[in-house]
Amino acid sequence: MAELYRYVKSKAGNKTVIANPGTHITDDIAPYADTFATTEVGANQYINGYEKPKSAFENDPKNASRIYHMIHDVPPEQYDQVLKLARERNAGWVYITSDKQENPLPPSEHEKHPEQDGNPYNVLPQNMESLTERINNLGKMPDSPTKHAEGKIVSANIGNSSVTTEIIDADSASGNLHAPKQTPVQRDDATDAQSAHHDQSGAEQHSGSAGHNLLLGEELHHANLSGLLNLESEAMLNYLGEHSSSLLSQARAHSGAHGIQGSNAAETFITAHGNHLLSGGKGADTFAFLLDGRSSGDRITDFNIAEGDRLVFAGEHMKGAQVSVSHERGGTQVNVTDSAGNSHSVDITSKGGKPLSDKDILSHVELRGPQEYHESAYHGNVNQHLPEEGHHSGIVI
Repeated sequence: MAELYRYVKSKAGNKTVIANPGTHITDDIAPYADTFATTEVGANQYINGYEKPKSAFENDPKNASRIYHMIHDVPPEQYDQVLKLARERNAGWVYITSDKQENPLPPSEHEKHPEQDGNPYNVLPQNMESLTERINNLGKMPDSPTKHAEGKIVSANIGNSSVTTEIIDADSASGNLHAPKQTPVQRDDATDAQSAHHDQSGAEQHSGSAGHNLLLGEELHHANLSGLLNLESEAMLNYLGEHSSSLLSQARAHSGAHGIQGSNAAETFITAHGNHLLSGGKGADTFAFLLDGRSSGDRITDFNIAEGDRLVFAGEHMKGAQVSVSHERGGTQVNVTDSAGNSHSVDITSKGGKPLSDKDILSHVELRGPQEYHESAYHGNVNQHLPEEGHHSGIVI
């Protein structure tokens, strides 16, 4: 189920995924759908024989927008009672019908009494207008289930032989969202082919088997990131290229420079609008920037080629993008201009202040764009497009 949810979200990240187990779920499965139909019973059982859920997920009122109860065989005089119970049981979504499943009639009598054919969902409930009015009087609509918990992101680690899940809270000190290290993910031939553009050391440091913590810019905390869930490093970067416009439209601008501090693990930084001061720490870090054409004050304080650090620029118009290295104001800048004229500049300082050659820097710059572009339009390091000497910029064709 984890892999299915990941696949659906990678294809349609803005769609709501509804799972219908028809019974209570465990906390382990909670991250793998946006809404769960956890109850599908008749009115008698719902009123008199309801089994209380054991999971923390279903017992938390904050998850009401993700819980759906379906109750059939409800006579109109019990509508209010069932609605009240649904609210008490944290069901933000409820489907009530007087259509019957219990005590179905023989097929020969279905024509006279279609509501008793054993299918509780093919006849409208009695007093439909009254039922609708009752529901409308309950108050506002539930929040979108795709938001999951406010201020949190759900992360799932899928290994070759096991599935683990974790709900990740926002770091109270920095406001950054942290995802856990990924466990190894089985790679197929297509995935391996997509990653073949790296040199050998980069492939080892950035392959799907290397754990990566996810650190997000402040401006992305309220964006819909469900499509990123469960994606390994390379697939995540491809997703950024494919959906950069949507993510940028949801990002909220912030003033000043937003600082993000890494750790001693490999991390993936993702930023959009605004300026950022990024420190990767140890490990092979990926600094990914959504190209909005308005950010020019980003700075990396400890870029380390030896450890496998890299820059990734993702945008809608990366075919024909130009990449260059400049040396101004006593520093070193990596500059990208896409085919639509949007530019982005990142100031980099190497770890320990060790000088970096322009060619080395460009060999650790990657571009990601929409999947319909030819792979060379956004995949691979820029260095392969450069002459051997005397030219320190590149164009992706």
